[in-house]
Amino acid sequence: MTIIHLIRRKVNTPYRMSCIVPLKGDGRMENYKRLRDLREDADLTQKAVGALLNTTQQQYAKYELGVQEIPTRHLVTLADYYDVSVDYIVGRADWTDVQIYRFWKNRTEKEKRRIFHKLQAECEK
Repeated sequence: MTIIHLIRRKVNTPYRMSCIVPLKGDGRMENYKRLRDLREDADLTQKAVGALLNTTQQQYAKYELGVQEIPTRHLVTLADYYDVSVDYIVGRADWTDVQIYRFWKNRTEKEKRRIFHKLQAECEK
């Protein structure tokens, strides 16, 4: 059982996947709505994010619209830049998960083990 599962059991927050919206038509591409939300929250233009990814504004716009699938390397770059997880960007995690991610990544291994064992013990009660 992972730390996220333990915390979810304790705080009883369900997984939400409502932010992944398939495109009309064949549905093979996904519209990463959160790409736009994160960009706008950071007050960035598509051109600025394109430059961050070493691509053009036009190419980045295709990612936001779901016209073209965004490469994993770009997802990782954006997740690091916005300080969120890739799962959050693609809609597999919610804001609670982002807060847990930010809390967890700044802990030492010793702290992580101690917190994990406390959570595990609490969830097994």
